[in-house]
Amino acid sequence: MIMKKLLCICMIMISCISAFGQASVSNVAIPEPEFNGDAFICDLSANTYVKAEKAIGQMKTKDQFWGPERKLYVKPSKSSVRVKKGHIQFIIRVPNINDDPYSFIKISKFAAGSTRKLSLARQNELSGKVTYGGKNKQELFFEAKKYRTSSLLIDADIEKPGEYCIMISNPNRVDGKIPVSCFGIDE
Repeated sequence: MIMKKLLCICMIMISCISAFGQASVSNVAIPEPEFNGDAFICDLSANTYVKAEKAIGQMKTKDQFWGPERKLYVKPSKSSVRVKKGHIQFIIRVPNINDDPYSFIKISKFAAGSTRKLSLARQNELSGKVTYGGKNKQELFFEAKKYRTSSLLIDADIEKPGEYCIMISNPNRVDGKIPVSCFGIDE
């Protein structure tokens, strides 16, 4: 008799635990990325996400006709992470959630060839004027909100197919290598 009661109690506990476990898995929110600069491309309504391709870009300064230009090069020529054009949401881990995101986060479109390249700054030797983001306005507009304790939720509308990256600027970086989170936009 006691064995039957214990068995019955165990069965009830197991069914409760499995029901609770299933409910908690389906209600899990999208987590924060683990490291600064890591980004998730997400669909909050479907509660799904994919990690953007993490790449290390090499910064080089090249002498152009009108003056020096600093470019970022990333290999290979295409990202393995692909998404459809339109409204895209990102969750990106940042060093300080209280800093103005527009001062240190950039979403940019690469010029793609044998490598992906991005114009960071160009100086006109005649006028001395420095332009950032290249002549073709590679930087994209976005909106940002705080997400949990250490990340930002970024909303952007990207309509042109191509190769893109999210970059967090770091003024203390001196080695010429810049980590970027990359993705490609398809039709």
